[in-house]
Amino acid sequence: MQTQFWYFLVYGKQDDQTGVFANFYTYGQHCGDALERTKLVANMQNILDSEAIEACRLDTLEEFDLPEDVLEFDKGVFMKTNLNAFPLIESEHSFVPPTGILKSTEDGEFDYEFIKDAFVAYEKNENGIYELELVADKSKLIHTFIQTIDILPSVDGFWIYIRSHWDDSKTELWVCKDISNKKSAVEFCCDINPTHSRTVTLTVLFIV
Repeated sequence: MQTQFWYFLVYGKQDDQTGVFANFYTYGQHCGDALERTKLVANMQNILDSEAIEACRLDTLEEFDLPEDVLEFDKGVFMKTNLNAFPLIESEHSFVPPTGILKSTEDGEFDYEFIKDAFVAYEKNENGIYELELVADKSKLIHTFIQTIDILPSVDGFWIYIRSHWDDSKTELWVCKDISNKKSAVEFCCDINPTHSRTVTLTVLFIV
């Protein structure tokens, strides 16, 4: 697989009173791999609870040169030495997208600052499948997902599609006959480790 080169604007904390923004330039097999390597270096540089809030793929640009004020803290992971620190205010809350969703550095049609939590549920279709559309802060995603299972009248089947990342054309399909009720479905979903070293894209279908 060809190595990709990514830019990440990373937000984190240095302590309970101080937040910080940092700029990273990282090589990886894909975006998720580059981001994981970035967050490991951020942690080593005392940037705690780090989250990428902007990203841009650099190797597809015609011309890009690394800034002069960067250091290579790990092989293929560069960080600008100048950090932007600011005081943390408990009453302020910024929307943090779930893992796997990143704002592009290029502005699009919609203003990112207007993103807010939202939830829409549709009635069961002709195949017995409920469709849910939601925008959820990372801190609320798992709780919201578990709550949606409680909305279902019953669960008679469980299918899960797994891809290593969004651009991967290979998709694994797993069907489990043992997951035939809401309790076992919730237990299985809670056992999925979000800190697994492989970035995964999951699509879950409940047959009701």
